[in-house]
Amino acid sequence: MSPKVYALLVAIDEYPNPDHVLEGCVNDLTAVRQFLVHRLPAEQLEVMTLTNAEATRANVIQAWE
Repeated sequence: MSPKVYALLVAIDEYPNPDHVLEGCVNDLTAVRQFLVHRLPAEQLEVMTLTNAEATRANVIQAWE
């Protein structure tokens, strides 16, 4: 059996200051996720994504654990 691959993907486009809003980070996350999903068997891959408001320090730490 192949080893399990774990991926925690985090992307933030939306920031409180409108001058710091980004474009494309969440799109990049989606592309990386699709890359992994298409190259690894479902039973081998465990992907968690956190985007924008979900991507808090606490949530990243919790997901990492």
